[in-house]
Amino acid sequence: LGDVYKRQQKDIETISKEIKDYRKEVKLCEGIKQRSLKIKDKLQTVKEQENKVQERNSKERKRNY
Repeated sequence: LGDVYKRQQKDIETISKEIKDYRKEVKLCEGIKQRSLKIKDKLQTVKEQENKVQERNSKERKRNY
């Protein structure tokens, strides 16, 4: 009975460590996701600004001709 208990304790410790490692990994993934969303928003803003600049340039060229 003592050996079974010790084996179970060791299994519990091993599983607990694995869970701890997975939690760290999940936190990292969540951080990456948040940063990715911010970058996506920033890229969208930059694209919109580039489009506005291109529209202005196009209008100016039309006026100059």
